[in-house]
Amino acid sequence: MKLAIVLLAVFAVAAYAEPEAEVSAPKETAGSATQQAMVSLQSGLKEHNQYYEKAQSICKEELPAAKKIADEDNEALYKERTASKEKLRDALTVRVKDLKKFLKKLKKVRSKLYNHIERVNTIFQKKFLENSHNMAAAAKLLHDMGIIKVVPYNPKFNPIKNFAKFDPSSMSLIELSLHRSERNLALQQMEMEAKMTLATTDNKSCEKASGAAFEIFKLALRLNNDMYDRFEQEREVLRKFRLGLREMIEKREKKLAALEKQLEALIKALNDASRPFKTLQQKMNVHYAVLKKSCDKFPSEQKSIADQYVKTIDLIQKDLAKPAGTGAATGSAF
Repeated sequence: MKLAIVLLAVFAVAAYAEPEAEVSAPKETAGSATQQAMVSLQSGLKEHNQYYEKAQSICKEELPAAKKIADEDNEALYKERTASKEKLRDALTVRVKDLKKFLKKLKKVRSKLYNHIERVNTIFQKKFLENSHNMAAAAKLLHDMGIIKVVPYNPKFNPIKNFAKFDPSSMSLIELSLHRSERNLALQQMEMEAKMTLATTDNKSCEKASGAAFEIFKLALRLNNDMYDRFEQEREVLRKFRLGLREMIEKREKKLAALEKQLEALIKALNDASRPFKTLQQKMNVHYAVLKKSCDKFPSEQKSIADQYVKTIDLIQKDLAKPAGTGAATGSAF
């Protein structure tokens, strides 16, 4: 009865809150308002039960799923992963060992490359001296004539680029560069001066001897010129070899550093017995416990609220069932 009075009072306040025109001509009586309140309560009870059933259904689905994750035995999978990591560790160990061995070989070749280049320089320098000695017979006469200008052809003055000294950590280089055109110009000038010198002599025998000497000299110069071409070929191929060797070493040193870093991390992981996933897995037990506690309370909470709904609806029904004029259905009891 008290609830009916409260509900009617609420509807009355709502009615007074409406515009004045509507208040002066209410469309609902106190009895019809009580009836609507009862319908609303019945609808609320129905929805309450539906939400409860839905929650219970989800509880029945989630609790066993959470428990399965929490209790799942991953030992076999852990052992498989550990075995896989061990195989990778062994493979990386072999790879690192082989790469170090290959790098050692490359650096050994590099350490010998200095001597290779030195020998090539020495060979061509000695060959130049040999040709110079072949010109000795003509040199005395031609020196007197002042026409020997062969310095640009001497490999001694333009050696193949080599390491200043062999130091793997400091590969500074020495390089001297002379243009082929400059050497050709020197030869042309020398030959012109020789012809001018020979043209001024009156001694025919001297002229023939000088001419023959100059032919010897020119032949030696031509041999040196040909040798220079081969010397430049050696310079190019040894340069490419030296630069290619340096590139190979640098790339493999970077690769070795990356592999060693990966191997170090892998060994650390194998030595780590913390089992992080297992620790994480246990958090699902906490979730299960909290959710189960909530789900276990749902039935009693549902019953408590549903009982209140039923009790309220019963009171309203009793009030509506009273005969007219008693104050319930007409609102006179308020």
